[in-house]
Amino acid sequence: TGKTFDYEHFEGSISINDIDEVRIDKYDISATIVLILAIFAAIAAIGAISGNWVEDLSEQLNE
Repeated sequence: TGKTFDYEHFEGSISINDIDEVRIDKYDISATIVLILAIFAAIAAIGAISGNWVEDLSEQLNE
């Protein structure tokens, strides 16, 4: 019959659900990066308010 698609054959390797999961993962990665940046920004803001956190960090690294 020539080339025909056997869905049962592809079911184990690639499914529509897998494609959806990959798309969702891309959004999750973006959201995670934004969340991490927001956390760093919050830490930096708190550090700046509380004092010279950059100097404190430098002193810790130089020990």
